Amino acid sequence: MEEWIKPVAENIFNPMGTGATFTEIKENQARSLIFRYLKNKDESNEPYMSTLFNYGFLRGILLSVFPKGELILKSSMAEGAPLDEFTFKTNAAENDRLERERIKKVVLENSKMKIGHGY
Repeated sequence: MEEWIKPVAENIFNPMGTGATFTEIKENQARSLIFRYLKNKDESNEPYMSTLFNYGFLRGILLSVFPKGELILKSSMAEGAPLDEFTFKTNAAENDRLERERIKKVVLENSKMKIGHGY
């Protein structure tokens, strides 16, 4: 995992302006805090869209290298957190694969609330 994380941070996160801190790196798992976003203009206005974009983008990168892996969203701006926290897993359990459906639900619920409040 560490051999994969370093080039991703140097060649993808940094050039695109994404701020990421990896707080824990194990052989088959890494935890990351994303505090600057790929979609800079949507950060303050639509945090759930930034979360969805980050989740989809990072999940695609992870699965291209670790097809049996999964990206787990621990906390997100879509749920009112100040930043996104992800866990990258090289080998996902069956429960981990349900994460994809949970994040869709969170984003849809938050987008409906935003529309419902006239934003």
